[in-house]
Amino acid sequence: KETINHSYILFILTAINVINLWHRNLIYNLSNVSAQECSEICQGISFAPICTLVCDEFDSECMSCYECRVVHNNAFYNLKEGACISDAQYGVLVGVAFTFMFAVISLFAGRICDLSDRRVLHTVAVFTWSLSTSFVGLCSSFGCLLVMRIVLAFSEAFNAPACYSLIAFYFPSRRSTANGIYSTGTYIGSGLSTLSVLLAKIFGWRNTMNISGSLGIFMAVLLYRTIEYPKTNVAPVRCSPPLRRAILTILTSSKLFLLLFASSVRGISTLVVASYFPLYFNRAFPSNDGMYSIFNGFGVTFAAIISSSIGGTLADRWGKSNPGGLAYVPAIGIGLGL
Repeated sequence: KETINHSYILFILTAINVINLWHRNLIYNLSNVSAQECSEICQGISFAPICTLVCDEFDSECMSCYECRVVHNNAFYNLKEGACISDAQYGVLVGVAFTFMFAVISLFAGRICDLSDRRVLHTVAVFTWSLSTSFVGLCSSFGCLLVMRIVLAFSEAFNAPACYSLIAFYFPSRRSTANGIYSTGTYIGSGLSTLSVLLAKIFGWRNTMNISGSLGIFMAVLLYRTIEYPKTNVAPVRCSPPLRRAILTILTSSKLFLLLFASSVRGISTLVVASYFPLYFNRAFPSNDGMYSIFNGFGVTFAAIISSSIGGTLADRWGKSNPGGLAYVPAIGIGLGL
């Protein structure tokens, strides 16, 4: 029977998911904010961090942009400027540095959650990725950001298995509805990362990282102190199927393979948009990054709350009369997104 306590648990898990995506996406938006005074002056000039920028002595536009960024301390607002990150290095940080580690650890994270004290494991994961987010604010080089990004990916891989297992335990009859509410955290977190452009305009990108990381550490403590995790009762490790057999099962099952393929394609498109849309907007409309932050942040959040909540409820109801309804709802949603 679902109780008020169950609703509180779902609220905390959703909040953890908000923190999860907020921290993951912060780098995308804090790399594309600039001093307002330099927006027009630097429009149309290819970006290179001040630490590596070399202007031709006859290129007056480049020199003007360079001087403006120095005078108005653009490194205070922009992560790539402050940590001396090139566009190529940014691509590594938002791409392979995160996705490779996240994908590899995700293969084992579910089983590790089953065999471990999930309360401790989940708390340590949230604490670790929040701490790494705060430490990003101390970085002044690509190497430092790379290490923090890998730590973030490693620890965030444990969040979904821990959360979904709790949802399955506490909401067995309304799992899709609970999953839908939990999923709103994904988009609220993405919206918060966009709104963080406004924070960076006031406090700078380093302090914005520290603020978001501190909130994550607070949520880790709250998670440990207030959420009750069910005791796990799983088979010994020697009875679990080897990883190779599990992968072969997925690859040889057409339904599982198509599901994996569809999820991967959706994930790629989401990553590309999240990583490079802020960059495009900043270069196309350099003087409107504050407007972008507000409209995109609230737009994504509002639309996500509606779609995830309605989608989960609809899937539960449709699934009672037709098991395929659980798959039709997300398929329709992805189709509408295209």
